Amino acid sequence: MMIRACPLLALTTLAVAAEGGQPLAPAWHASGYLSGHHVGAADFSEQPGRLTVDELLGEGRVLFKPFTGTFIGGGIGGGQVSYRSDLLDQRYGIDDPMSVGWGRAMAIQFLSERWGVLAQGALLTGADGHAAWKEGLQYQIMVGPVYATGDGFLLMAGAYIASRIGLPATVQPIVSLDWRMAPAWRLRIFDPVDNLSRLTWAPGPRFEVGARVDVRIMEFALAHTADWGQAAVLRDRRVLVAAECTWRPLADDRLQIRPFAGVSLGRAMQVRDRSGNTLFDDHINHAPDLGVTLRSDF
Repeated sequence: MMIRACPLLALTTLAVAAEGGQPLAPAWHASGYLSGHHVGAADFSEQPGRLTVDELLGEGRVLFKPFTGTFIGGGIGGGQVSYRSDLLDQRYGIDDPMSVGWGRAMAIQFLSERWGVLAQGALLTGADGHAAWKEGLQYQIMVGPVYATGDGFLLMAGAYIASRIGLPATVQPIVSLDWRMAPAWRLRIFDPVDNLSRLTWAPGPRFEVGARVDVRIMEFALAHTADWGQAAVLRDRRVLVAAECTWRPLADDRLQIRPFAGVSLGRAMQVRDRSGNTLFDDHINHAPDLGVTLRSDF
């Protein structure tokens, strides 16, 4: 499973966006989220059938600063994704929830007050209820420079290397940004906890409103049998655009309740065999998306 475009950059963003390479107090930072949402039924573009998707994903992360300007962190997460479609079920036996799990580690070293170097990686797996977990193993690696001004601006850039199940790895440039444009306005590309891109306005400590964009690619190993035409991999690529609001009942980030509502755009479902040949490839029409995220930073 490819968990969004850049799953690890966000681990450091919250901790150093306002601090640059300066000491943190305390020397550790923990964060986590649990997010569930439902994408309503929508038609395939070219073939007769409909698709409904439900997701429940969560992750916990810890960031530790053993020395000034040095950060080490890691995270563990997982969940389930359910695809309900008579078309995919009848052709490829895709009816059980897809299980996903991942672990990640990172290190960042500031070489000066504003400049640093980042290295991070993740090992992931995603599979249906019949394929072996090892068949869904994937990895992701990112290395590159970090620039932080210490007054609410942090930029990360580098090379992003990711595997695909049964296919060669891909390499692409990646950028992460955290910019507090004004006391109440903030722009984030790959959010510190759940890796979303968002623009937010916070009129006070308890409430926040904004817009978010969630771009994700996920891949799952399938039980490849002759009955299903040697289907071995399910690939899901989609974009979710939504409005959201955040309620902080404790007036800080220890507890955040964030409902959202929007639309699923440009979703594409693909099924491949073990050799990488495409068995199925179709787009899904726009569909409503509703959900809620619980998150905590402490």
